[in-house]
Amino acid sequence: MRTKPLTAALAILAAILARSARCQEASAPAWHLDLHNVTLTQIDEDGITAGLELTITANRDAMLRSVVFDQVTVNGVPVRVAPLSGPIELKRGQVVDGLPVKGRMNFRELTNLDPLREVVRTRSAHVYATVRAELELNVFQKLALLAGNAWAVADVRRDVPVNVPGGPLGQAAAFAMLTATDPIWIFGQAGREWRRNQSEFAQKAADGMAGSLVAIETSYELRSRDGEVSTARGWSTGFLMGDGRILTAAESAEPWSFNPALAEALASGSATLIPDRTEISASLLSARPNKGVRTLSLQKRELKIVKIARRTEAAISPDTQRRYLLRLRAADDNAALLVAKAWKRTAQGPKPADAPSVAGWQPAAVYRIRFEADSPIAVLWLTEAREENGSYRLKDPLDSMAFGSPVWIGKGVAGILQTEDTAAEIGTLLNKLK
Repeated sequence: MRTKPLTAALAILAAILARSARCQEASAPAWHLDLHNVTLTQIDEDGITAGLELTITANRDAMLRSVVFDQVTVNGVPVRVAPLSGPIELKRGQVVDGLPVKGRMNFRELTNLDPLREVVRTRSAHVYATVRAELELNVFQKLALLAGNAWAVADVRRDVPVNVPGGPLGQAAAFAMLTATDPIWIFGQAGREWRRNQSEFAQKAADGMAGSLVAIETSYELRSRDGEVSTARGWSTGFLMGDGRILTAAESAEPWSFNPALAEALASGSATLIPDRTEISASLLSARPNKGVRTLSLQKRELKIVKIARRTEAAISPDTQRRYLLRLRAADDNAALLVAKAWKRTAQGPKPADAPSVAGWQPAAVYRIRFEADSPIAVLWLTEAREENGSYRLKDPLDSMAFGSPVWIGKGVAGILQTEDTAAEIGTLLNKLK
């Protein structure tokens, strides 16, 4: 029952933020979260298992539906932490100390093992995590928020000590193992990828999606209340569906609405989106660098946003307790449809897959973007996926540049990647865009 106190403690982080009459009485923060250390518990040929210790304190009663850990990294290395489910009831003044949260760091997600060797050498690391908790609201709170549910989102950034069991000898052994593993891992990675990419399934997936992949670069500018201007930029993926239509994630068109800090700043007026400074550029992807590919521009009216599926969730600021609207990546309406006149005569694009007939994990193919000679290229990524509550879970996560990529399962595109390891079912998304 180890997850129950952890779920209960993290529920404090979210549920105490629900706006009610009593929320106005307290000016001090309603919760406090502290990260103590990271413990490396296991190093094997595929990765590292680690634990993070948390202490959470609250001063209000709370009820929580679920807690999700997004984009957890240790020294920039992605750590996969499973979500926690409720409902969990919490009591005012409860303190839970030294809570263990297990995570997994996979070697295959790294270009080299230097970040992990640095963690072992210095016995310290910078931890980042976005904690997203869904509140269980009573009738009064639903009326106060004008919403049926609410999310509390908090970013945690902290330098923490790293514990390597065995003291100095254990530290030396761990460092030596990571050093010895490096060439073996590189060779193994190359061999595994070569074998996997020679498979019949990989060839069918590559043929089915060939010529339809699109690299999308999105940039926008924000102005702070004191006049400071900052620019944000990111890459994602989309794919052609024929007649010049490009299907991608809604985050490719409106990334600020998916970022908790930016969504809150825009809602409070501490930042504003500068009109006419948002740019979306699209270019066709291939497996090799191609400097001759034409890039189409939203500002030049070569691209047009046809429709963005929209659904926002109520979120509550942990600092000001103000309500703001936030979009969630893992949602069945995280999709956008663009159109490019120059690509009107393109083929129909990859066909949608039939519903999976076999339960459990199945072979799946996804594309990610990699840069060679400053040119984006498409890289086929083979993994496995399974259906979970109307969406798909990928066994091997990818980075954010793959968001919007088609997910090939069986004999067609079954979904669109929306997070590092989840994809929405394509038929549901297309219905949202009608």
